[in-house]
Amino acid sequence: MRASGPRGGPRSAAADPRHEIFIEKVSRSIAELQSNVNNLADVMVFLEVLGYNDRDAKNEGFADLFDLAQEVYQRVDYYDEAETDEASKAEERKIPVPSARKRLIESLSLATPWLGALALLYAFGVSLWLAWGLPIASVTALMVGVLLGLLISEGPLQAFTRIFMFYQAQGNMSECSRALKRSYFALVLLLAASVGILVASSVLLAVPPTLTALAAVGAVTISLHRIGFLPIYALKKTKVIVVSYGIALPLLAAVYFLTPAFFPDLVIRYLVALGAGLSVLSVFAWYYSTRSLVVQASYAVGKDIPSFYKPAFVNVDTIRSRFSVQFWEALPQYLFGTFFFVMIFGDRVLSWIANPVKAAGGVVLPMLFNSVYHAGADLALGVMFPVAIVQYVLLSSIHEELNNLSLDLPVTNTEEVDSFIRGKHARIMIITLGVAGFSALLAVLYGPILMARVGGSPISIRILYIAAVADIFLSVFVVNSSFIMLLNRPKTLAALAGVGASVVVAFGVILMPLGFQFIVYSYLAACFAAALGSTVVTWGLLRSPSSLFYSRFI
Repeated sequence: MRASGPRGGPRSAAADPRHEIFIEKVSRSIAELQSNVNNLADVMVFLEVLGYNDRDAKNEGFADLFDLAQEVYQRVDYYDEAETDEASKAEERKIPVPSARKRLIESLSLATPWLGALALLYAFGVSLWLAWGLPIASVTALMVGVLLGLLISEGPLQAFTRIFMFYQAQGNMSECSRALKRSYFALVLLLAASVGILVASSVLLAVPPTLTALAAVGAVTISLHRIGFLPIYALKKTKVIVVSYGIALPLLAAVYFLTPAFFPDLVIRYLVALGAGLSVLSVFAWYYSTRSLVVQASYAVGKDIPSFYKPAFVNVDTIRSRFSVQFWEALPQYLFGTFFFVMIFGDRVLSWIANPVKAAGGVVLPMLFNSVYHAGADLALGVMFPVAIVQYVLLSSIHEELNNLSLDLPVTNTEEVDSFIRGKHARIMIITLGVAGFSALLAVLYGPILMARVGGSPISIRILYIAAVADIFLSVFVVNSSFIMLLNRPKTLAALAGVGASVVVAFGVILMPLGFQFIVYSYLAACFAAALGSTVVTWGLLRSPSSLFYSRFI
Protein backbone atom coordinates (compact mmCIF):
# COMPACT_ATOMS: atom_id res chain seq x y z
CA MET A 1 0.00 0.00 0.00
CA ARG A 2 1.06 3.57 -0.57
CA ALA A 3 1.77 5.73 2.44
CA SER A 4 -0.13 9.02 2.55
CA GLY A 5 1.92 12.18 2.73
CA PRO A 6 0.84 15.71 3.65
CA ARG A 7 -1.42 17.53 1.15
CA GLY A 8 0.56 19.67 -1.26
CA GLY A 9 3.33 17.17 -1.97
CA PRO A 10 3.50 13.88 -3.88
CA ARG A 11 3.50 10.54 -2.12
CA SER A 12 6.81 8.70 -2.27
CA ALA A 13 5.39 5.42 -3.59
CA ALA A 14 4.15 7.00 -6.80
CA ALA A 15 7.52 6.97 -8.49
CA ASP A 16 6.54 5.09 -11.66
CA PRO A 17 6.63 7.65 -14.58
CA ARG A 18 3.53 6.02 -16.10
CA HIS A 19 1.61 6.58 -12.87
CA GLU A 20 2.91 10.14 -12.64
CA ILE A 21 1.63 10.96 -16.13
CA PHE A 22 -1.75 9.40 -15.38
CA ILE A 23 -2.15 11.26 -12.08
CA GLU A 24 -1.07 14.52 -13.73
CA LYS A 25 -3.69 14.08 -16.46
CA VAL A 26 -6.47 13.36 -13.97
CA SER A 27 -5.44 16.23 -11.70
CA ARG A 28 -5.44 18.69 -14.60
CA SER A 29 -8.90 17.51 -15.68
CA ILE A 30 -10.35 18.04 -12.21
CA ALA A 31 -8.68 21.45 -11.83
CA GLU A 32 -10.30 22.54 -15.10
CA LEU A 33 -13.72 21.40 -13.88
CA GLN A 34 -13.50 23.03 -10.45
CA SER A 35 -10.99 25.47 -9.03
CA ASN A 36 -9.88 25.33 -5.41
CA VAL A 37 -10.90 21.74 -4.64
CA ASN A 38 -10.66 21.49 -0.86
CA ASN A 39 -11.79 18.01 0.17
CA LEU A 40 -11.40 14.40 -0.85
CA ALA A 41 -15.14 13.93 -1.42
CA ASP A 42 -15.06 16.50 -4.24
CA VAL A 43 -12.25 14.61 -5.92
CA MET A 44 -14.26 11.38 -5.75
CA VAL A 45 -17.29 13.08 -7.30
CA PHE A 46 -15.28 14.58 -10.15
CA LEU A 47 -13.53 11.29 -10.85
CA GLU A 48 -16.94 9.69 -11.34
CA VAL A 49 -18.08 12.64 -13.48
CA LEU A 50 -15.01 12.13 -15.67
CA GLY A 51 -15.96 8.46 -16.09
CA TYR A 52 -13.35 6.73 -13.91
CA ASN A 53 -14.24 3.65 -11.86
CA ASP A 54 -12.53 1.04 -9.69
CA ARG A 55 -11.42 -1.01 -12.71
CA ASP A 56 -9.67 2.00 -14.26
CA ALA A 57 -7.93 2.68 -10.96
CA LYS A 58 -6.78 -0.94 -10.63
CA ASN A 59 -5.47 -0.93 -14.21
CA GLU A 60 -3.20 1.93 -13.19
CA GLY A 61 -1.92 0.13 -10.11
CA PHE A 62 -4.24 1.55 -7.44
CA ALA A 63 -6.29 -0.47 -4.98
CA ASP A 64 -9.55 1.22 -5.92
CA LEU A 65 -11.04 4.56 -6.93
CA PHE A 66 -10.68 5.92 -3.41
CA ASP A 67 -6.96 5.15 -3.46
CA LEU A 68 -6.68 7.03 -6.77
CA ALA A 69 -8.65 9.94 -5.29
CA GLN A 70 -6.21 10.21 -2.39
CA GLU A 71 -3.28 10.47 -4.78
CA VAL A 72 -5.01 13.02 -7.01
CA TYR A 73 -6.02 15.05 -3.98
CA GLN A 74 -2.32 15.55 -3.21
CA ARG A 75 -1.62 16.89 -6.71
CA VAL A 76 -4.68 18.86 -7.78
CA ASP A 77 -3.51 22.10 -6.16
CA TYR A 78 -0.49 22.18 -8.49
CA TYR A 79 -2.79 22.60 -11.49
CA ASP A 80 -5.43 24.79 -9.89
CA GLU A 81 -5.84 27.97 -11.89
CA ALA A 82 -7.03 29.69 -8.72
CA GLU A 83 -3.44 29.48 -7.46
CA THR A 84 -2.10 31.65 -10.27
CA ASP A 85 -0.79 35.12 -9.58
CA GLU A 86 -3.16 38.01 -8.87
CA ALA A 87 -2.46 39.74 -12.19
CA SER A 88 -3.51 36.66 -14.15
CA LYS A 89 -6.67 36.27 -12.10
CA ALA A 90 -7.51 39.93 -12.62
CA GLU A 91 -7.12 39.54 -16.37
CA GLU A 92 -9.42 36.53 -16.36
CA ARG A 93 -12.11 38.49 -14.49
CA LYS A 94 -12.09 41.35 -16.97
CA ILE A 95 -15.21 41.77 -19.07
CA PRO A 96 -14.70 42.20 -22.82
CA VAL A 97 -15.67 45.72 -23.92
CA PRO A 98 -17.72 45.72 -27.14
CA SER A 99 -16.13 47.65 -29.98
CA ALA A 100 -17.49 51.05 -30.98
CA ARG A 101 -18.64 49.55 -34.28
CA LYS A 102 -20.61 46.84 -32.50
CA ARG A 103 -22.20 49.39 -30.16
CA LEU A 104 -23.14 51.59 -33.12
CA ILE A 105 -24.81 48.69 -34.94
CA GLU A 106 -26.58 47.74 -31.73
CA SER A 107 -27.88 51.27 -31.17
CA LEU A 108 -29.15 51.53 -34.74
CA SER A 109 -30.84 48.15 -34.39
CA LEU A 110 -32.58 49.23 -31.18
CA ALA A 111 -33.77 52.36 -33.01
CA THR A 112 -35.17 50.34 -35.93
CA PRO A 113 -38.82 50.58 -34.79
CA TRP A 114 -38.68 54.36 -34.54
CA LEU A 115 -36.76 54.77 -37.80
CA GLY A 116 -38.89 52.30 -39.72
CA ALA A 117 -42.17 53.74 -38.52
CA LEU A 118 -41.06 57.29 -39.28
CA ALA A 119 -39.79 56.38 -42.75
CA LEU A 120 -43.01 54.55 -43.53
CA LEU A 121 -45.09 57.46 -42.28
CA TYR A 122 -43.35 60.09 -44.39
CA ALA A 123 -43.13 57.86 -47.47
CA PHE A 124 -46.65 56.41 -47.50
CA GLY A 125 -48.56 58.38 -44.88
CA VAL A 126 -49.26 55.34 -42.70
CA SER A 127 -47.42 53.81 -39.78
CA LEU A 128 -47.99 52.10 -36.45
CA TRP A 129 -50.65 54.06 -34.54
CA LEU A 130 -50.80 56.97 -37.01
CA ALA A 131 -51.96 57.62 -40.56
CA TRP A 132 -52.04 61.00 -42.30
CA GLY A 133 -55.07 60.23 -44.46
CA LEU A 134 -57.53 59.48 -41.64
CA PRO A 135 -60.19 62.02 -40.63
CA ILE A 136 -58.85 64.50 -38.09
CA ALA A 137 -61.30 63.31 -35.42
CA SER A 138 -60.07 59.72 -35.82
CA VAL A 139 -56.43 60.87 -35.71
CA THR A 140 -57.18 62.78 -32.50
CA ALA A 141 -58.82 59.75 -30.87
CA LEU A 142 -55.99 57.43 -31.86
CA MET A 143 -53.32 59.86 -30.66
CA VAL A 144 -55.12 60.39 -27.36
CA GLY A 145 -55.06 56.63 -26.88
CA VAL A 146 -51.45 56.32 -27.98
CA LEU A 147 -50.21 59.03 -25.62
CA LEU A 148 -52.30 57.59 -22.79
CA GLY A 149 -50.86 54.13 -23.46
CA LEU A 150 -47.32 55.49 -23.58
CA LEU A 151 -47.88 57.38 -20.34
CA ILE A 152 -49.22 54.45 -18.33
CA SER A 153 -46.68 51.96 -19.74
CA GLU A 154 -43.53 54.09 -19.42
CA GLY A 155 -43.34 53.81 -15.63
CA PRO A 156 -43.86 50.01 -15.47
CA LEU A 157 -41.44 49.59 -18.36
CA GLN A 158 -38.68 51.46 -16.55
CA ALA A 159 -39.32 49.74 -13.21
CA PHE A 160 -39.84 46.15 -14.33
CA THR A 161 -37.02 46.25 -16.90
CA ARG A 162 -34.65 47.01 -14.04
CA ILE A 163 -36.09 44.17 -11.93
CA PHE A 164 -36.07 41.72 -14.83
CA MET A 165 -32.44 42.47 -15.77
CA PHE A 166 -31.33 42.18 -12.13
CA TYR A 167 -32.72 38.68 -11.73
CA GLN A 168 -31.85 37.60 -15.25
CA ALA A 169 -28.18 38.43 -14.59
CA GLN A 170 -28.35 36.12 -11.55
CA GLY A 171 -29.92 33.34 -13.57
CA ASN A 172 -32.96 33.46 -11.28
CA MET A 173 -35.49 32.48 -13.93
CA SER A 174 -38.37 31.91 -11.53
CA GLU A 175 -38.05 35.49 -10.30
CA CYS A 176 -37.73 36.73 -13.88
CA SER A 177 -41.01 35.01 -14.61
CA ARG A 178 -42.61 36.68 -11.61
CA ALA A 179 -41.30 40.07 -12.70
CA LEU A 180 -42.84 39.66 -16.14
CA LYS A 181 -46.16 38.44 -14.72
CA ARG A 182 -46.23 41.33 -12.29
CA SER A 183 -45.52 43.80 -15.09
CA TYR A 184 -48.46 42.38 -17.03
CA PHE A 185 -50.69 42.52 -13.96
CA ALA A 186 -49.70 46.11 -13.14
CA LEU A 187 -50.28 47.21 -16.72
CA VAL A 188 -53.69 45.53 -16.89
CA LEU A 189 -54.75 47.38 -13.74
CA LEU A 190 -53.49 50.69 -15.13
CA LEU A 191 -55.19 50.01 -18.45
CA ALA A 192 -58.50 49.19 -16.78
CA ALA A 193 -58.37 52.38 -14.72
CA SER A 194 -57.29 54.48 -17.72
CA VAL A 195 -59.94 53.13 -20.05
CA GLY A 196 -62.52 53.65 -17.32
CA ILE A 197 -61.48 57.28 -16.94
CA LEU A 198 -61.47 57.62 -20.73
CA VAL A 199 -65.02 56.32 -21.03
CA ALA A 200 -66.27 58.48 -18.15
CA SER A 201 -64.65 61.59 -19.61
CA SER A 202 -66.14 60.84 -23.03
CA VAL A 203 -69.61 60.60 -21.54
CA LEU A 204 -69.22 63.86 -19.64
CA LEU A 205 -67.79 65.68 -22.67
CA ALA A 206 -70.24 64.15 -25.17
CA VAL A 207 -67.57 62.49 -27.29
CA PRO A 208 -68.93 59.95 -29.83
CA PRO A 209 -68.52 56.31 -28.71
CA THR A 210 -66.65 55.40 -31.91
CA LEU A 211 -63.91 57.91 -31.09
CA THR A 212 -63.75 56.63 -27.52
CA ALA A 213 -63.33 53.11 -28.86
CA LEU A 214 -60.50 54.25 -31.15
CA ALA A 215 -58.74 55.90 -28.21
CA ALA A 216 -59.12 52.71 -26.16
CA VAL A 217 -57.71 50.63 -29.03
CA GLY A 218 -54.69 52.93 -29.27
CA ALA A 219 -54.05 52.80 -25.52
CA VAL A 220 -54.41 49.04 -25.19
CA THR A 221 -52.39 48.04 -28.25
CA ILE A 222 -49.37 50.27 -27.70
CA SER A 223 -49.08 49.58 -23.96
CA LEU A 224 -49.38 45.81 -24.35
CA HIS A 225 -46.91 45.85 -27.22
CA ARG A 226 -44.33 47.76 -25.18
CA ILE A 227 -44.61 45.43 -22.19
CA GLY A 228 -44.52 42.42 -24.50
CA PHE A 229 -41.21 43.57 -25.94
CA LEU A 230 -39.71 44.20 -22.48
CA PRO A 231 -37.51 41.05 -22.45
CA ILE A 232 -36.39 41.64 -26.04
CA TYR A 233 -35.15 45.16 -25.32
CA ALA A 234 -33.80 44.25 -21.88
CA LEU A 235 -31.70 41.41 -23.34
CA LYS A 236 -30.79 43.54 -26.40
CA LYS A 237 -32.07 41.04 -28.94
CA THR A 238 -31.21 43.40 -31.77
CA LYS A 239 -31.68 40.88 -34.57
CA VAL A 240 -35.14 40.06 -33.28
CA ILE A 241 -36.08 43.74 -33.25
CA VAL A 242 -34.86 44.30 -36.80
CA VAL A 243 -36.51 41.16 -38.19
CA SER A 244 -39.83 41.60 -36.39
CA TYR A 245 -40.30 45.22 -37.43
CA GLY A 246 -38.86 44.47 -40.84
CA ILE A 247 -41.80 42.10 -41.35
CA ALA A 248 -44.51 44.01 -39.46
CA LEU A 249 -44.11 47.47 -41.00
CA PRO A 250 -44.18 46.39 -44.68
CA LEU A 251 -47.09 44.07 -43.88
CA LEU A 252 -49.02 46.96 -42.35
CA ALA A 253 -48.44 49.13 -45.43
CA ALA A 254 -49.33 46.29 -47.79
CA VAL A 255 -52.60 45.50 -46.03
CA TYR A 256 -53.54 49.18 -45.90
CA PHE A 257 -52.89 49.91 -49.57
CA LEU A 258 -53.91 46.58 -51.13
CA THR A 259 -57.28 46.03 -49.47
CA PRO A 260 -59.43 49.08 -50.37
CA ALA A 261 -61.95 46.81 -52.11
CA PHE A 262 -62.44 44.76 -48.94
CA PHE A 263 -62.31 47.70 -46.50
CA PRO A 264 -63.43 50.92 -48.21
CA ASP A 265 -63.63 52.79 -44.90
CA LEU A 266 -60.19 54.25 -44.15
CA VAL A 267 -60.46 53.85 -40.39
CA ILE A 268 -61.53 50.20 -40.56
CA ARG A 269 -58.83 49.44 -43.12
CA TYR A 270 -56.17 51.09 -40.96
CA LEU A 271 -57.26 49.12 -37.90
CA VAL A 272 -57.07 45.88 -39.89
CA ALA A 273 -53.59 46.80 -41.13
CA LEU A 274 -52.55 47.73 -37.60
CA GLY A 275 -53.84 44.39 -36.36
CA ALA A 276 -51.83 42.55 -39.02
CA GLY A 277 -48.62 44.33 -38.06
CA LEU A 278 -49.19 43.85 -34.34
CA SER A 279 -49.92 40.15 -34.85
CA VAL A 280 -46.43 39.65 -36.23
CA LEU A 281 -44.87 41.63 -33.39
CA SER A 282 -46.92 39.72 -30.81
CA VAL A 283 -45.64 36.36 -32.09
CA PHE A 284 -42.04 37.51 -31.63
CA ALA A 285 -42.84 39.01 -28.22
CA TRP A 286 -44.51 35.80 -27.00
CA TYR A 287 -41.76 33.51 -28.29
CA TYR A 288 -38.84 35.44 -26.87
CA SER A 289 -40.60 36.23 -23.60
CA THR A 290 -41.03 32.48 -23.12
CA ARG A 291 -37.52 31.66 -24.31
CA SER A 292 -35.92 34.21 -21.99
CA LEU A 293 -37.27 32.22 -19.03
CA VAL A 294 -35.66 28.90 -19.96
CA VAL A 295 -33.34 27.75 -17.19
CA GLN A 296 -29.84 27.10 -18.48
CA ALA A 297 -27.22 24.98 -16.74
CA SER A 298 -24.57 27.61 -17.43
CA TYR A 299 -26.20 29.87 -14.82
CA ALA A 300 -25.53 27.26 -12.14
CA VAL A 301 -21.95 26.31 -12.93
CA GLY A 302 -20.61 28.99 -15.25
CA LYS A 303 -20.46 29.47 -19.00
CA ASP A 304 -17.21 27.65 -19.73
CA ILE A 305 -18.30 24.16 -18.70
CA PRO A 306 -17.36 20.99 -20.60
CA SER A 307 -20.09 19.63 -22.85
CA PHE A 308 -20.24 16.36 -20.92
CA TYR A 309 -20.59 17.95 -17.48
CA LYS A 310 -24.04 18.20 -15.96
CA PRO A 311 -24.72 20.00 -12.68
CA ALA A 312 -26.23 18.04 -9.85
CA PHE A 313 -29.28 20.33 -9.90
CA VAL A 314 -30.51 23.67 -11.14
CA ASN A 315 -32.93 25.46 -8.85
CA VAL A 316 -35.94 26.44 -10.92
CA ASP A 317 -38.12 27.54 -8.00
CA THR A 318 -36.75 30.20 -5.67
CA ILE A 319 -38.27 32.00 -2.71
CA ARG A 320 -40.97 34.39 -3.89
CA SER A 321 -39.93 38.02 -3.54
CA ARG A 322 -42.27 40.58 -2.03
CA PHE A 323 -43.84 42.74 -4.71
CA SER A 324 -44.15 45.72 -2.35
CA VAL A 325 -40.40 45.68 -1.69
CA GLN A 326 -39.60 45.30 -5.38
CA PHE A 327 -41.92 48.12 -6.37
CA TRP A 328 -40.60 50.42 -3.64
CA GLU A 329 -37.03 49.84 -4.82
CA ALA A 330 -37.99 50.51 -8.45
CA LEU A 331 -40.35 53.41 -7.69
CA PRO A 332 -37.79 56.13 -8.58
CA GLN A 333 -37.34 54.57 -12.04
CA TYR A 334 -41.12 54.34 -12.38
CA LEU A 335 -41.58 58.03 -11.53
CA PHE A 336 -38.68 59.11 -13.71
CA GLY A 337 -40.11 57.36 -16.75
CA THR A 338 -43.57 58.84 -16.21
CA PHE A 339 -42.37 62.39 -15.51
CA PHE A 340 -39.90 62.32 -18.39
CA PHE A 341 -42.68 61.37 -20.78
CA VAL A 342 -44.89 64.22 -19.50
CA MET A 343 -42.02 66.66 -19.89
CA ILE A 344 -41.50 65.70 -23.54
CA PHE A 345 -45.11 65.38 -24.70
CA GLY A 346 -47.13 67.47 -22.26
CA ASP A 347 -46.98 70.55 -24.51
CA ARG A 348 -48.47 68.54 -27.41
CA VAL A 349 -51.59 67.68 -25.41
CA LEU A 350 -51.95 71.30 -24.29
CA SER A 351 -51.72 72.39 -27.92
CA TRP A 352 -54.71 70.16 -28.72
CA ILE A 353 -56.75 71.80 -25.98
CA ALA A 354 -55.68 75.27 -27.16
CA ASN A 355 -56.41 74.45 -30.81
CA PRO A 356 -58.89 77.13 -32.00
CA VAL A 357 -60.49 74.53 -34.28
CA LYS A 358 -62.79 72.28 -32.28
CA ALA A 359 -65.26 70.94 -34.85
CA ALA A 360 -64.53 67.80 -36.85
CA GLY A 361 -67.05 65.93 -38.98
CA GLY A 362 -69.89 67.98 -37.60
CA VAL A 363 -68.95 67.12 -34.00
CA VAL A 364 -67.50 69.61 -31.52
CA LEU A 365 -64.71 67.98 -29.51
CA PRO A 366 -63.00 69.19 -26.33
CA MET A 367 -59.63 68.88 -28.07
CA LEU A 368 -58.42 68.32 -31.61
CA PHE A 369 -55.10 67.10 -32.96
CA ASN A 370 -53.00 70.20 -33.72
CA SER A 371 -51.07 69.33 -36.86
CA VAL A 372 -49.62 72.87 -37.07
CA TYR A 373 -47.99 72.51 -33.64
CA HIS A 374 -46.89 68.91 -34.20
CA ALA A 375 -45.28 69.75 -37.54
CA GLY A 376 -42.76 71.98 -35.77
CA ALA A 377 -42.39 70.28 -32.40
CA ASP A 378 -42.14 66.70 -33.72
CA LEU A 379 -39.67 67.64 -36.43
CA ALA A 380 -37.48 69.36 -33.83
CA LEU A 381 -37.55 66.22 -31.68
CA GLY A 382 -35.56 64.56 -34.46
CA VAL A 383 -32.57 66.38 -32.97
CA MET A 384 -32.58 63.75 -30.23
CA PHE A 385 -32.09 60.79 -32.59
CA PRO A 386 -28.38 61.32 -33.44
CA VAL A 387 -27.84 62.41 -29.85
CA ALA A 388 -29.29 59.12 -28.57
CA ILE A 389 -27.13 57.11 -30.97
CA VAL A 390 -23.94 58.91 -29.93
CA GLN A 391 -24.73 58.63 -26.23
CA TYR A 392 -25.44 54.91 -26.54
CA VAL A 393 -22.14 54.28 -28.32
CA LEU A 394 -20.18 56.26 -25.72
CA LEU A 395 -22.03 55.20 -22.58
CA SER A 396 -23.25 51.62 -23.03
CA SER A 397 -19.83 50.13 -22.18
CA ILE A 398 -19.09 52.24 -19.10
CA HIS A 399 -19.87 49.46 -16.59
CA GLU A 400 -17.47 47.07 -18.34
CA GLU A 401 -14.80 49.77 -18.48
CA LEU A 402 -15.19 50.58 -14.78
CA ASN A 403 -15.07 46.89 -13.87
CA ASN A 404 -11.84 46.37 -15.80
CA LEU A 405 -10.30 49.56 -14.44
CA SER A 406 -11.10 48.49 -10.88
CA LEU A 407 -9.28 45.17 -11.39
CA ASP A 408 -6.11 47.01 -12.41
CA LEU A 409 -6.08 49.32 -9.39
CA PRO A 410 -5.69 48.73 -5.65
CA VAL A 411 -8.74 49.33 -3.51
CA THR A 412 -7.28 52.50 -2.02
CA ASN A 413 -6.59 54.10 -5.41
CA THR A 414 -9.85 55.89 -6.18
CA GLU A 415 -8.32 58.92 -7.87
CA GLU A 416 -8.00 57.21 -11.23
CA VAL A 417 -11.59 55.98 -11.09
CA ASP A 418 -12.71 59.52 -10.24
CA SER A 419 -10.69 60.91 -13.14
CA PHE A 420 -12.11 58.31 -15.50
CA ILE A 421 -15.74 59.09 -14.61
CA ARG A 422 -15.21 62.86 -14.73
CA GLY A 423 -13.37 62.61 -18.05
CA LYS A 424 -16.07 60.35 -19.47
CA HIS A 425 -18.78 62.82 -18.50
CA ALA A 426 -16.88 65.78 -19.96
CA ARG A 427 -16.19 64.02 -23.27
CA ILE A 428 -19.75 62.80 -23.69
CA MET A 429 -21.17 66.22 -22.81
CA ILE A 430 -18.94 68.01 -25.32
CA ILE A 431 -19.70 65.53 -28.09
CA THR A 432 -23.42 65.59 -27.26
CA LEU A 433 -23.57 69.38 -27.41
CA GLY A 434 -21.76 69.33 -30.75
CA VAL A 435 -24.06 66.70 -32.25
CA ALA A 436 -27.22 68.31 -30.82
CA GLY A 437 -26.17 71.75 -32.03
CA PHE A 438 -25.39 70.49 -35.53
CA SER A 439 -28.65 68.53 -35.68
CA ALA A 440 -30.63 71.56 -34.53
CA LEU A 441 -28.93 73.67 -37.21
CA LEU A 442 -29.93 71.14 -39.88
CA ALA A 443 -33.48 71.13 -38.57
CA VAL A 444 -33.63 74.90 -38.72
CA LEU A 445 -32.17 75.04 -42.24
CA TYR A 446 -34.05 72.18 -43.85
CA GLY A 447 -37.11 71.93 -41.64
CA PRO A 448 -39.12 74.54 -43.55
CA ILE A 449 -38.70 72.46 -46.70
CA LEU A 450 -40.48 69.53 -45.01
CA MET A 451 -43.30 71.62 -43.59
CA ALA A 452 -45.51 71.23 -46.65
CA ARG A 453 -45.24 67.45 -46.31
CA VAL A 454 -46.29 67.34 -42.65
CA GLY A 455 -48.99 69.99 -42.83
CA GLY A 456 -46.96 72.85 -41.40
CA SER A 457 -47.20 76.63 -41.73
CA PRO A 458 -45.14 79.72 -40.79
CA ILE A 459 -46.30 79.16 -37.20
CA SER A 460 -44.88 75.62 -37.38
CA ILE A 461 -41.53 77.01 -38.47
CA ARG A 462 -41.35 79.31 -35.45
CA ILE A 463 -42.30 76.41 -33.18
CA LEU A 464 -39.56 74.34 -34.84
CA TYR A 465 -36.90 76.96 -34.09
CA ILE A 466 -37.80 77.20 -30.40
CA ALA A 467 -38.27 73.45 -29.92
CA ALA A 468 -34.90 72.75 -31.56
CA VAL A 469 -33.18 74.94 -28.95
CA ALA A 470 -35.18 73.20 -26.21
CA ASP A 471 -33.99 69.82 -27.45
CA ILE A 472 -30.38 70.90 -27.06
CA PHE A 473 -31.11 71.47 -23.36
CA LEU A 474 -32.96 68.14 -23.30
CA SER A 475 -29.85 66.37 -24.61
CA VAL A 476 -27.86 67.87 -21.71
CA PHE A 477 -30.42 66.52 -19.27
CA VAL A 478 -30.24 63.06 -20.86
CA VAL A 479 -26.44 62.94 -20.47
CA ASN A 480 -26.60 64.09 -16.86
CA SER A 481 -29.42 61.66 -16.07
CA SER A 482 -27.27 58.73 -17.24
CA PHE A 483 -24.51 59.70 -14.81
CA ILE A 484 -26.94 60.46 -11.99
CA MET A 485 -28.33 56.95 -12.39
CA LEU A 486 -24.81 55.49 -12.69
CA LEU A 487 -23.85 57.18 -9.41
CA ASN A 488 -26.86 55.69 -7.62
CA ARG A 489 -29.13 58.71 -7.21
CA PRO A 490 -32.41 57.56 -8.84
CA LYS A 491 -34.59 59.52 -6.39
CA THR A 492 -32.84 62.75 -7.31
CA LEU A 493 -33.30 61.97 -10.98
CA ALA A 494 -37.01 61.32 -10.50
CA ALA A 495 -37.33 64.65 -8.69
CA LEU A 496 -35.59 66.49 -11.54
CA ALA A 497 -37.89 64.90 -14.10
CA GLY A 498 -40.84 65.82 -11.88
CA VAL A 499 -39.73 69.44 -11.90
CA GLY A 500 -39.53 69.39 -15.70
CA ALA A 501 -43.01 67.85 -15.98
CA SER A 502 -44.46 70.41 -13.56
CA VAL A 503 -42.92 73.31 -15.47
CA VAL A 504 -44.21 72.21 -18.87
CA VAL A 505 -47.75 71.70 -17.55
CA ALA A 506 -48.01 74.76 -15.31
CA PHE A 507 -46.26 77.16 -17.66
CA GLY A 508 -48.17 75.73 -20.63
CA VAL A 509 -51.54 76.32 -18.95
CA ILE A 510 -50.55 79.93 -18.27
CA LEU A 511 -49.56 80.47 -21.91
CA MET A 512 -52.60 78.77 -23.46
CA PRO A 513 -54.79 81.92 -23.52
CA LEU A 514 -52.14 83.68 -25.63
CA GLY A 515 -52.41 81.07 -28.40
CA PHE A 516 -51.22 77.51 -28.91
CA GLN A 517 -48.03 78.70 -30.65
CA PHE A 518 -46.77 80.10 -27.33
CA ILE A 519 -47.04 76.75 -25.52
CA VAL A 520 -43.68 75.75 -27.00
CA TYR A 521 -42.05 78.16 -24.56
CA SER A 522 -43.22 75.95 -21.70
CA TYR A 523 -41.33 73.07 -23.34
CA LEU A 524 -38.26 75.29 -23.62
CA ALA A 525 -38.55 76.31 -19.96
CA ALA A 526 -38.98 72.69 -18.82
CA CYS A 527 -35.94 71.46 -20.77
CA PHE A 528 -33.84 74.37 -19.53
CA ALA A 529 -34.87 73.76 -15.91
CA ALA A 530 -34.10 70.03 -16.20
CA ALA A 531 -30.74 70.71 -17.85
CA LEU A 532 -29.74 73.31 -15.27
CA GLY A 533 -30.86 71.28 -12.28
CA SER A 534 -29.25 68.08 -13.51
CA THR A 535 -25.98 69.90 -14.25
CA VAL A 536 -25.81 71.28 -10.70
CA VAL A 537 -26.57 67.84 -9.25
CA THR A 538 -24.06 66.08 -11.51
CA TRP A 539 -21.27 68.52 -10.64
CA GLY A 540 -21.90 67.78 -6.98
CA LEU A 541 -21.83 64.03 -7.53
CA LEU A 542 -18.63 64.20 -9.57
CA ARG A 543 -16.68 65.44 -6.55
CA SER A 544 -16.31 61.82 -5.41
CA PRO A 545 -17.91 59.65 -8.08
CA SER A 546 -16.04 56.44 -7.31
CA SER A 547 -17.39 56.16 -3.76
CA LEU A 548 -20.93 56.75 -5.01
CA PHE A 549 -20.54 54.18 -7.78
CA TYR A 550 -19.13 51.45 -5.54
CA SER A 551 -21.74 52.15 -2.85
CA ARG A 552 -24.26 50.46 -5.16
CA PHE A 553 -22.54 47.13 -4.51
CA ILE A 554 -21.94 47.42 -0.77
